[in-house]
Amino acid sequence: AFNRSGAGLGMAISGVRVGIDRRSRELDLWLENVRVRRPDGKPVASLPEVATSFSLRSLLRGRLAPTRLTVERPTIHLQRAASGRLSLQIGSPDEAAPELGPELFSELEGRVEGDPPLAVLRRVSIRDATVILDDESTGRRWQVNRVDAAMERDAQGVGGDLSLALALGATMPELHVQYHYTAAAHTLDLQAAVEGVDPQALAPLFPALTPLGQIHSLVSGTLETRFDVGAGTSEGVRLDLAFGKGWVEDAMLPGGSVAVAEGKLRAVYAPEKAELRLEKLGLDLGGGSTLELKGTLEGLTPDIMAQRAPPPTDLAGTLAIALSRVPTDKLGQLWPAALSPGGRRWVLANVEDGVLDDASVELTLQINAAARTAEVSAGRGTLRYHGLTIHYFRGLEAVRQVGGTANFAGKRLEFTPSGGTIRSLKVTGGSLQLTDLGAPTEWLTADL
Repeated sequence: AFNRSGAGLGMAISGVRVGIDRRSRELDLWLENVRVRRPDGKPVASLPEVATSFSLRSLLRGRLAPTRLTVERPTIHLQRAASGRLSLQIGSPDEAAPELGPELFSELEGRVEGDPPLAVLRRVSIRDATVILDDESTGRRWQVNRVDAAMERDAQGVGGDLSLALALGATMPELHVQYHYTAAAHTLDLQAAVEGVDPQALAPLFPALTPLGQIHSLVSGTLETRFDVGAGTSEGVRLDLAFGKGWVEDAMLPGGSVAVAEGKLRAVYAPEKAELRLEKLGLDLGGGSTLELKGTLEGLTPDIMAQRAPPPTDLAGTLAIALSRVPTDKLGQLWPAALSPGGRRWVLANVEDGVLDDASVELTLQINAAARTAEVSAGRGTLRYHGLTIHYFRGLEAVRQVGGTANFAGKRLEFTPSGGTIRSLKVTGGSLQLTDLGAPTEWLTADL
């Protein structure tokens, strides 16, 4: 009956059970070892066990049009071409089955002319599946077992969910995905939630997430993206993550990394602008100290993000840094060596004790993504502090318990104390100006 139903497909079944649901007026079938082939004999799907329901009205017209489908223990083979285009096979990848790409969505949304067999299909459930992903862009293959998924048709298209436990490195994080295909726009919206994943193992699966490899801690959070099914391209990615104790790498830091108690990250990639935007990277440094970063990176095309083009050597970027409640003995670990190097050298040599209450820094960067290096082309910032000891001139008495503000830009650093002491004298104002920092002769002007 299926071979004569007009679906253009042939089917072979080794076992079948039949029942009728009187409430829904549908025919229920339980099938074993189902093999579906096209008229030319090429395999389309190989399914160990299938439960399905058919519309009695369609049956009376000589059509097998399923309304519900449950597949047990299938093998689903996903392929991502170097161009980013996705394709799907159901059954063993060794059978060389033809690809099922966007045309599958066309049938599900009812855009195919005539009366396709999937036009009245309302719900699909997949249980205990094996999913294989071959990624041509990275040359890698992943296999995941015990995958459960569901798909249901609505007025706008089709949607559903997916859940699995994926072996990534030494961890087995749980992944939950919700998706929706919008027929009118031919777009697929995905929202993935993961818990306890190792970023080091995640980057090879999604090249656009390679920067997450700088986080050395188990992370949890969500990823949202929209995929153009016809063009095979992503229309953007949003990432919201939280992570626990560990460390974060950054080539700009003097030690190359900083230890953290916990952190949160929000980032957006906008392919239409070729821009990666760091909305927030908030780090708890322990002891009440915090570090927050915001910034943008321009010139990152979709091909670069997908590693289909070589990393550029001349990206432009901006970075805003905010520090709070940082003891001065931690400044050497957090102050980038390339940021006002003369001012950094003087402060680390002549300022001790006390706390940096808050600091804000704005940087303009030139980034070599191929070498993974960054240069500061411009920078400026402000500081607020208390309890500092400042050796404004070695050999003379230091100013102690200094509180106030400071600002720096280029080769100039100026402290404006609001209080402090020199022996028995109280400092109530004035300034400490350092100019020509980094030059053969640096100038210090003290007015206290």
